[in-house]
Amino acid sequence: MTIVLCASMSFAKEVKETALALERLGHRVLRPLQHELWLEHGMEKGREGELEFMREYDLMRRHFTHMKHTDALVVLNYEKKGIAGYIGGGVLMEMGFAHVLHRPMYLLHPMPDVSYRDEIEIMSPVILHGDLSKIPLHTPSRVSAGTGELKEGRMKRVSTFDHQGKENGFLMELLKEGRCTKAYLTAVTPGSFKGYHLHRVRATNYVAVRGKMHVILYVRQGKGWHRVEYVLDAVKGDILHIPSEVATGFESATAEEAWMVNFPEPPYDPELKDEQVEYSENELQQGIVK
Repeated sequence: MTIVLCASMSFAKEVKETALALERLGHRVLRPLQHELWLEHGMEKGREGELEFMREYDLMRRHFTHMKHTDALVVLNYEKKGIAGYIGGGVLMEMGFAHVLHRPMYLLHPMPDVSYRDEIEIMSPVILHGDLSKIPLHTPSRVSAGTGELKEGRMKRVSTFDHQGKENGFLMELLKEGRCTKAYLTAVTPGSFKGYHLHRVRATNYVAVRGKMHVILYVRQGKGWHRVEYVLDAVKGDILHIPSEVATGFESATAEEAWMVNFPEPPYDPELKDEQVEYSENELQQGIVK
């Protein structure tokens, strides 16, 4: 796969090292022009000379042109300014451009805790957790077939995290219509928990497809929440409809990873803000309503 690397100018040496590592794995790497030129001609200017250097070589425009000829974007988001997984304004712009080009994106480390985290999440980057070998060698292809077209693609897989920031599974889009998602897979790792949250607008339609999922619901009754529990078994093809305004959490009922497919009703719309509300179990037990 042809990959372009994006990173803060502070990580110019790391960019060079990562490019070599990806090439050893079998990828073709287009190295960011600004980092190559900075190492050769710009570092003597000092950090205060970065903007002058970028303007002198018209590097932003040249780098964006570069990106049109790549298959994927890899962001090297190391710690910077005391922020783990740092992504600055320039890299965020590059990610936005790659998103418009429908290029898959990979983050070397988890997303940073910054004010524009929502914008990063919307682009559905894949978190590598430092492992470059997770990047596939081949890109999706298209083959003409008569009057139609055979299309091969790749579903977006996004790691998910609990309230403490611990990874607890993943989400994968299965069926989209425009910007809306009509079906997606949610998976939870053994010993992890997803939730609680409720949807103000959407109903949930879960279908167990792997393992056994322990689903815990809190349904509003009077001034409190009433707890209801189910175990959905993939072997039996168990399904569960959950209306809106019901707080939901789930975990694997066994020592194995469990999967469910959700057909949200209506389909998930990323532009619908504040539709999902997060709760802790303590808040639900106290009868708190948000």
